[in-house]
Amino acid sequence: PPKNVIIILLADGTDKILTTIKSREPEMIKVETIFELAKAQGLKTAVVSGKNNLVTLFSKDCDVGTSNVRPLDYLPATVNLDDAETNEDYYKMNLELADWVFESLYTVLETEKPNLTLVNVQSPDYIGHRFGPESDEMKTCLKRVDKALGKLYDKMKKSGMMENTTLITMAVASMATGICIMEEISWDRPMPLATPMMPPREVSTAASVRNWKRIRRFLAPMAFFRPISLVR
Repeated sequence: PPKNVIIILLADGTDKILTTIKSREPEMIKVETIFELAKAQGLKTAVVSGKNNLVTLFSKDCDVGTSNVRPLDYLPATVNLDDAETNEDYYKMNLELADWVFESLYTVLETEKPNLTLVNVQSPDYIGHRFGPESDEMKTCLKRVDKALGKLYDKMKKSGMMENTTLITMAVASMATGICIMEEISWDRPMPLATPMMPPREVSTAASVRNWKRIRRFLAPMAFFRPISLVR
């Protein structure tokens, strides 16, 4: 059987799905994680992520962790989404960050040779929330991620990595076209008619709570709207 496993998550809500908590503090996890299970078996683990929260959350039991904010010494520096000043900046940075995640993943696999690797590609989720799930930006993002994933597979196959590796690709979040009433949000261009389950970083949690209370009566019949995603 394959000795190594790579789990690639093409969305943002990884930490909440895996732990069912909002906290990014490792001590808040009260259940045994996959990294603890791997550690008990003497296996080496790694996290490669486009968001630093995931690296922080599993820092206690993961052997190797890297993100765009805290890249390993042998990895190139990349963008920080907090530096985006416009939607165009945010869009381009997300595409660049997705490329960085896949390229860094292969380097980590070659250098560290982990047995279990968790990968977070945040760009489809972030771009989908900002521009809408049916936007041109989202379509371009998915094509780019698909191309990067194909390149990763080809490189792993050529190098022989795939002979003893199981590669699992998952998506852990979803969205759908809906309504949005958020007067506090002001962007450099109009928001499309798609419900952003996660407001941009410049929107405070308090504003998100107020907006959720105002719109929840419209969204109650729709099971795919989750307040935990609005209150980030």
